[in-house]
Amino acid sequence: MLENRQRIVMGGWVVAVCSALACMVIAADPPAGPPGAPKVPARDARRKNPIPADDGSRATGKHIFAGNCQPCHGAKGQGNGPVADKLPTPPANLTDSRYAKETDGTLFWRISNGHTPMPQFDSTLPAESRWNVVNYLRTLIVIPATNPSTESTK
Repeated sequence: MLENRQRIVMGGWVVAVCSALACMVIAADPPAGPPGAPKVPARDARRKNPIPADDGSRATGKHIFAGNCQPCHGAKGQGNGPVADKLPTPPANLTDSRYAKETDGTLFWRISNGHTPMPQFDSTLPAESRWNVVNYLRTLIVIPATNPSTESTK
């Protein structure tokens, strides 16, 4: 009887510790999407970009971005476009390094489905155009430099 009770108590501690660790990991590495953004389905997040990320695709994506995204996100994607301050929710700063962690499929899904006040572009832009925008967005994202090695050379 005492042995069963000890197992239950020990199991409770294991669950509590695991839960605390999971919360710390989530808090330390929040999802990159805008606050309150819907979760991207795993199947969509795993989608691969069928458009090679070459200069032509990025130039096309930049042109599409200028006409559809720049008014809110700004010319450099920093969320400071000319209409940004008129929106009920500030546009995402697409240069944030958190977006480097997003898969192409995730970015494509966010462009396609929008998030208020961002419109859905799945019915106004062809898939190829949205994939080109994903390729262009990769040029805006600031990736933090890693710390140089602290090992000394011999």
